[in-house]
Amino acid sequence: NPDSRGGHASSLEPGGSNGMDNNGGSKGDGDGRRREGHPNVVSMLDAFVHRGGGGGGGPTNGGFHCLVFELLSHSLYDVLRSTSFKGVSLGLIRKFARQILSALSFLRSRGVVHCDLKPENVLLVSADRSAVKLIDFGSSCLVGDTTDFTYVQSRFYRAPEVILGLPYASEIDSWSLGCILVEMHAGTPLFPGMDERDQLGNIAEALGPVPRWMHDRCPPEKRSMHYPHLVGAAQGEGGGAGGGAGGGGGGGDVPVPGSRPLRGIIAAAARKFELSRHGERRGGDVGGLTD
Repeated sequence: NPDSRGGHASSLEPGGSNGMDNNGGSKGDGDGRRREGHPNVVSMLDAFVHRGGGGGGGPTNGGFHCLVFELLSHSLYDVLRSTSFKGVSLGLIRKFARQILSALSFLRSRGVVHCDLKPENVLLVSADRSAVKLIDFGSSCLVGDTTDFTYVQSRFYRAPEVILGLPYASEIDSWSLGCILVEMHAGTPLFPGMDERDQLGNIAEALGPVPRWMHDRCPPEKRSMHYPHLVGAAQGEGGGAGGGAGGGGGGGDVPVPGSRPLRGIIAAAARKFELSRHGERRGGDVGGLTD
């Protein structure tokens, strides 16, 4: 919507009454200004409290904290959908990757962890350009101040340390980015777990068993919810024991660590992309977006 004060297109986002401060900071990152000032991070234009009508003033009578952001275009998920989930070229993915890495490096220098990086939270600046920006810092936190957050990261992009209830920092955003980049070429999520147990099984199939030190440090309630055989040292240096076909735990099959190597997953994605490119015409990129 046009901003009547400056004539700029902007997006208004209600932040709730408990989760934001007047600078647009989340419950975790404290001050939204920490993440301002990078070309690949969404810019906040304004913040205000809306008291609402009828004298209610919001769910806790404190009003609704509203944030005004610059108006952006489609998400990377929309880009994937425009290809009928057949994926985009490596050239375009490289352009996305450079920008997102630059944004994550900036956030890390400010001590901010995004905590919810996924295709839906990376937006094109305009429909016909490859420039992107990170959005949605509602789950973000500061490095070293993560103990009060029981839910972070969408499941498909959730790092192992988060699944296992271990301390985490900026590295979890790098994990999410890796998952996104493979998905952008393959057209489908890299680790599509149906629950946390299945998610860890998917990860172990591609990357091998959970290191013993990670298992030993995770809370007891987390240990009991995962496949015991996914812990590497329990079966020696070679990884998990056999038993069942790979494919996650949701369907009853027991995941076998290392049975679906990441290199093979990426190679299969590349073959699938080339076949879709030459065998049939792929759906056009959003708004004519090209490499």
